[in-house]
Amino acid sequence: MNVKLVDKSLAIERVLESGYHIMVALAPPGSGKSTFLSMLAEYLALYSKVPRETRLRYFGKYDLYTKRRGFFDEHFAKYPVIHLDFSAHEPRTIEDASMCLQTS
Repeated sequence: MNVKLVDKSLAIERVLESGYHIMVALAPPGSGKSTFLSMLAEYLALYSKVPRETRLRYFGKYDLYTKRRGFFDEHFAKYPVIHLDFSAHEPRTIEDASMCLQTS
């Protein structure tokens, strides 16, 4: 079995440099939305279950680190990250998601 890794780490820079405060990820199931958001959270997180040094070794293999080192260092492990999981509620709108937060 041949497996090819697609390096989407530079998309982190595009997201952070976009200037948007809210973004909606629209893509078909299986396209990597959750994987990308997990990668983004681990990149930004000041606190994580995974030690900073381990995350640095992991990201050190990817384009964001090798090609955009200044940007990488500026943002890596510098922000508090809050993970909200709405999967149990399946909200269809922003208002539905807001209600999930108020009732949880």
